[in-house]
Amino acid sequence: MTITDTIADKLRDEILRGVILPGKFLSSESQICERFEASRGTVRNALKVLINDGIIESVPSKGYRVVPAKR
Repeated sequence: MTITDTIADKLRDEILRGVILPGKFLSSESQICERFEASRGTVRNALKVLINDGIIESVPSKGYRVVPAKR
């Protein structure tokens, strides 16, 4: 398992367990880099995985947000 997979899996788990709620923003890229001791490129790749899975979305000039629950 790569560090990209590890980061994506950990963030996915936190979202699914409700640690990070729908509509809430994730920590900044730099904070995630520091937390996982990973490069920005690696963190961005992990975030892309979650975007492709439909779990988070990128909000320009704001960051990454957990996709709000559908009504």
